[in-house]
Amino acid sequence: MMMRHLLFGLAIALAAPACTVQGTARVHSGATVVYQEPPQARVDRPRVERPNFFWVNGHWDWQNNQWSWIDGHWEQERSGTQWREGRWERRGSAWHWVPGQWNAGGGSVGGGGSIGGGGAVVVSEYPDLDPPAPQAENAGSRPGQIWIAGRWEWKNGKWMWSSGHWENERPTEAWTPGRWEKQDNRWAWVEGTWEVRYDGPTSAPPPHRAENPGTKRNQIWIAGRWEWKSGKWDWTAGRWEAVRWKQGWTPGRWEQAGNRWAWVEGSWGPSGGGGATVTVEYGEPPTSKDERIPYKPGFVWIKGRWEWKGKWEWQAGRHEKLRDKKKWVDGKWEKQGAKWVWVEGSWQ
Repeated sequence: MMMRHLLFGLAIALAAPACTVQGTARVHSGATVVYQEPPQARVDRPRVERPNFFWVNGHWDWQNNQWSWIDGHWEQERSGTQWREGRWERRGSAWHWVPGQWNAGGGSVGGGGSIGGGGAVVVSEYPDLDPPAPQAENAGSRPGQIWIAGRWEWKNGKWMWSSGHWENERPTEAWTPGRWEKQDNRWAWVEGTWEVRYDGPTSAPPPHRAENPGTKRNQIWIAGRWEWKSGKWDWTAGRWEAVRWKQGWTPGRWEQAGNRWAWVEGSWGPSGGGGATVTVEYGEPPTSKDERIPYKPGFVWIKGRWEWKGKWEWQAGRHEKLRDKKKWVDGKWEKQGAKWVWVEGSWQ
């Protein structure tokens, strides 16, 4: 009797075909964990049904550091029970095998088995068959309502059409339809949702307009920009602002996020120097000019400097009255990354 069981087990092992893919695995809490994605599942369901039996799909098994295919087989139905098919689940970078099991209750879920007669029913939670093309629906229109399109649902191991329906419109929200997505070797339904309506631009802003404002002492020019108003681009001219002590101005900018454009406001922030900063995105400033400094008692000489006005222009130096217990620190151009930044001189 024992010999007969051994021979039967050997025959089953030899009959199971294998496909070899190398990788690593370890046993964790009784479940096999494999650090390699299993191959595409095979379709091995017989075309002929068996009364009072259902088909349990074959699956890939990890044996001797390689993937081996285990053929499907017929199981006798168990009245009043549910069969949940085994499956490989991805968790982080690993694949975990979840064994199939019988559950108490009417009708069975899991896997992709066939249906026998009058007993347990096997239903796929995640279909591996492509969903059919959506059915045409001529819903027309209704004031104040939106049509939620019908969709295919996976029920009792087959695709079944669920008709669409009307819902009330939401003034500040837009409906994003649900969809079937292929995830690994199976299909998963992503529910539709209401999202806050986006009224901003979906195309890039026009080229920046050239502005030549000149210079103003103790003032910084805040460049103009394109704004999105009433569904179109509208130019807003730049303006002067007073410099801020030990603060630098970072210009605002339009940034793309997917197919949308969002405006990031400009802001004042620490300059890292003794005064205000002005950013120039052009080439290196020329060498400072030599200046003959006339002597003037009670005054200090503020050196001339190069200024950017669409091109480099020299700004001559000047005298400024001395301040009690204060020392003048000259301004300078500093290179920060690919930009040149002017750090204003200051009394310290």
